[in-house]
Amino acid sequence: MSNKEILQAATDALRMRYPSLNAEAMIAFMVIADFETPTIGEIAVAMSLSDMQVFQYMAPLRNAGLVGLEPHKSGSNVIILTDKGHEAKQAVEDVFSG
Repeated sequence: MSNKEILQAATDALRMRYPSLNAEAMIAFMVIADFETPTIGEIAVAMSLSDMQVFQYMAPLRNAGLVGLEPHKSGSNVIILTDKGHEAKQAVEDVFSG
């Protein structure tokens, strides 16, 4: 399976459950889901974006109830997957295991 086909299959799995998510939000979700508890800055670096762009791409994810922000002992906020976010992550992973 090519990278393009992998990305298409993953976004299709998300789109079926959350049709209102745009492509940028879906890609941001997949990057966030690949981390344990990332900060906005870590996601910005991973995606070569500014912190503001990450916040913008996260807005639909937060509205859909897939991610949230929690304070961390370091003083930074970390991005967490909600229960719905974990379910969506599993749906994406299921595309590749079955």
